[in-house]
Amino acid sequence: MKRQHREINIFNMSLLDILCGALGAFCFLMLVLFPFYKPSEARTGEDHGEKNIEQMEASMKEMERQLEKFRKIGPQASQEFVQKMQDQLERTQDQLGEARRRVDQAERDRDKTQAEIEQMRKRLDQLELRNPIGVQILWNSRHDVDLFVQQPFIVKATNKTAEFDPSKKQGPLFNGDSGTEVTSGPGSEVWILRDVPPAEYKVYYNLYDLKGDQSPVQVQGVYLYNSKMSLLPPVTLGPNRRHALIGSLVMDINAQLTFRPAQGAPPAPPRRTDPGNSGGSRPGTPPAGGQPLGGQW
Repeated sequence: MKRQHREINIFNMSLLDILCGALGAFCFLMLVLFPFYKPSEARTGEDHGEKNIEQMEASMKEMERQLEKFRKIGPQASQEFVQKMQDQLERTQDQLGEARRRVDQAERDRDKTQAEIEQMRKRLDQLELRNPIGVQILWNSRHDVDLFVQQPFIVKATNKTAEFDPSKKQGPLFNGDSGTEVTSGPGSEVWILRDVPPAEYKVYYNLYDLKGDQSPVQVQGVYLYNSKMSLLPPVTLGPNRRHALIGSLVMDINAQLTFRPAQGAPPAPPRRTDPGNSGGSRPGTPPAGGQPLGGQW
């Protein structure tokens, strides 16, 4: 009897069935455990959200490839398993859409926060300019004496700086500044600068009208800054000297104010001690015509 030759085939349908079943079981376990997966370190931020989206998109593509593979195998693939994979794919798509919405919302929140920070910076810059200075002069005669504080800034109405002009009366020109006007003494005039960025502010006294009195008049002054009052040099004006530059108030970038006397101006007098004040020194009594800005003279 002739011996039959047997053909050995390693890759038969039984082996393919086992491989497909093992792959299906692995995919099923991954789908079941996927909702419980948590990263080892919690991260937040837009970069992490975008990375999650990329991972989810890659997972969806892999699931689509596996699903297509099972469809090609034929009847060996369970319809129930295919349906579960389709359901999981739909849930993953929903999660992907939700992740994208969260990333978009995070970007909108970031833009809003940056705009708020920029607005706060602008307000802070504006508040840093609010270093108000008060200047006051006093005199004890019938003359008309004016105070003028010159600022080195451009006036929008004239497109140039406001220079001192002794031939006319001059008042504050910038929004927020204020001043008083006394046309006949004894009197007192005040000039308040609301916004004082770093610069040099010149202080002038002007004997605008003698009022028929040819006698000299002594003008005294003070300036108030940061709740502290300091004396300005006294100046004597008259028919032969109608105006004078007293000095400059200099504001530095650290919001420190100093007074620099003009060349030839007398030094500012020291504060006088009141004999009736046992607790220390304080300014004495002001001349007739008004109370100095911020307290006693």
